[in-house]
Amino acid sequence: MNDLDVIVQLIHFFLTHPAVQFLENRLMPKPATTSRAKSQKATNSRIKSAQTRKTTKIKNKHSSQLLAQAELISELDIDFINNDEFPNSDSYDRMEAILVKEYENKRKPRVKPSKDLPSYFAKLYETPLLTPQEEHDLFWAMNFLKYRANLLKVSLDVTKPDKHLIEEIQKCLGRSEQVRDRIVQANLRLVVSLARKFCDHYSTFEELVSDGNITLMNAALKFDCARGFRFSTYATHATQRDYYRQIQKRRKNAQRITGDQNEFLGDIGQENDEEEVPMKTQALLYQKVMEVFEHELDEREQHIICARFGINEQESGQTLRSVGEQLGISKERVRQLQILAVEKLQQVLLEKQNILQLIDNMPVSATA
Repeated sequence: MNDLDVIVQLIHFFLTHPAVQFLENRLMPKPATTSRAKSQKATNSRIKSAQTRKTTKIKNKHSSQLLAQAELISELDIDFINNDEFPNSDSYDRMEAILVKEYENKRKPRVKPSKDLPSYFAKLYETPLLTPQEEHDLFWAMNFLKYRANLLKVSLDVTKPDKHLIEEIQKCLGRSEQVRDRIVQANLRLVVSLARKFCDHYSTFEELVSDGNITLMNAALKFDCARGFRFSTYATHATQRDYYRQIQKRRKNAQRITGDQNEFLGDIGQENDEEEVPMKTQALLYQKVMEVFEHELDEREQHIICARFGINEQESGQTLRSVGEQLGISKERVRQLQILAVEKLQQVLLEKQNILQLIDNMPVSATA
């Protein structure tokens, strides 16, 4: 072995021997971390921690909002008029088709407002009236949306609310209110027409319109389109009943204020006593008869009496056949129900002595 070989072996020994590598690691200085790098690392850590806290706070806020919304929905009483068709698989598509058709409807109103109406009320006539089929479809859609919202509400877990489920329930309820508003808008002119006939110095036209609008909205929630008659008939009776109650209440308040308890139906001028007393008596008599009418007859009997005797601002008396077609029964059955309803009213009225006294005291000219 020559000197060159010895040198190569020594170099190889120093490069590969574990003891030499250990000493090298101990003796070699480690690279120092600069203060700038430490500062940047701390800054990044603080930023990351702040972002985590912010994300957690947002999640907690959204979670609290969902819990509050779920609690509110769980306490809602979603009332609706049920229909046997609602559970059908195609009911949702039918509802969507009805609303799409309604939103695309661009018909112009056929009735022009009276020239003496204020401009605000005249605008009500810009909304076209609903046809019987359109009215039926909108009431069906409104109640189906509330039926669907109630169905989804049952599956809502208040402790672990689902965001998409809550949004769907709110969407159904919002759309049902939009449909109700459309129905109400199409019938507001009915309220205006009745308010013009009932307004006096106790109840102004504007007050009656305001009261009638509320009555109309409540009537829309209670109307059952499956019974076969128009909403205007139902709304007319509801509004008239409300007007009579409101007028009577305001007149009594006026009597207490003036202190004149002898004025039974308001402040009647001396020179107009003979003309106004019969009219006031007629109004009171009509109110009392309508109270008996409302409490003693069911909805079908009320419809038959109103249709047959023309107790409606928009219709005259109808034939037995016409009423039977509306209710889906024979004209003979309509006649039987009419007789039963009239006998029921007669029996109740005979038991109410105050009504009989009003009739007996009415002048002949007032009852003709």
